[in-house]
Amino acid sequence: MVHIPFKSGSVIVSDRQNTYSEDFTREPIDKIIPLPNLRAVVGFSGPTQKCRYLIGELRRFQVNAPFKDAYRETYQRCYGQPELGFHEQDVELLVVTCTPLGKRPIVHWTLGAIINEVDSRKCAAIGGAAKYIRPQLQLNTLGISEQQAEEFGSTLLAYASKIDISVGDPATYGYNVVVIADKLGAILLRNPNIVDIKKLLYDFG
Repeated sequence: MVHIPFKSGSVIVSDRQNTYSEDFTREPIDKIIPLPNLRAVVGFSGPTQKCRYLIGELRRFQVNAPFKDAYRETYQRCYGQPELGFHEQDVELLVVTCTPLGKRPIVHWTLGAIINEVDSRKCAAIGGAAKYIRPQLQLNTLGISEQQAEEFGSTLLAYASKIDISVGDPATYGYNVVVIADKLGAILLRNPNIVDIKKLLYDFG
């Protein structure tokens, strides 16, 4: 899952392969979920059932509650009950929150007790395959268009899927994309016939 900023906002692009079971079931799922109460969208990496449970707890908070406060309380609730089976390295989240008009969205990365704010002007990724696209994530994408940002994100996913079995190929499972600016866009499903990974050699100038 990747976060790509562009001229007037940012996009999250996610593969759709279910990683709930160890053998990676072939049932495609949505890994980007809206949190309208927090004016945010959240992408997840990790065991599907646990990820969805934690996100469901985040949905219980009142409208416009600060994300950090909501996450810390949710963490205590989920990880503090051994019977739920949560472990520190289980659930990784990428959360993008809308801000007042004219300001860039706020991006948070979480893993267990860790919660960090990420520079919203830079690309970011979560999941085990993030290390394989780290060089491309260093590119400055602030001058590109929304369409270019989505294309770049899907290309990174396609490339990562060739290296890491935990990443679903966008041409096989499709991919989800959502645009975040001064408001949350709809979470869309794309089903490309092919994603050309030669475009990985981007140069945005």
